[in-house]
Amino acid sequence: MASDSNIKKGKALQGQSREIVYNVYKYFLNEAELFKTSRESNYFKKIQDRVAEATGVSRRTLNRILNEIAKEDGISPKFVTPKRGKKKKVEKIPNPP
Repeated sequence: MASDSNIKKGKALQGQSREIVYNVYKYFLNEAELFKTSRESNYFKKIQDRVAEATGVSRRTLNRILNEIAKEDGISPKFVTPKRGKKKKVEKIPNPP
């Protein structure tokens, strides 16, 4: 359903962006609940596909964000930007004379 040209790859989402993705997901989830009796109910069951397409992120990224939320026990989720590890400094050992 989501076209590959709209999906951003290889970039970590900042905390605010992750929160937006989650809020859009909740919006579509509520929308699906409201339209359960609609004739096009199959369309509304594809919430994750619609969120991925609406936000331009992949389904995998969306699933990672949702899994983060599922692990937290708090009412209001805290979104943290993933950190990259620092490269260790390699010290050169001088050759003995």
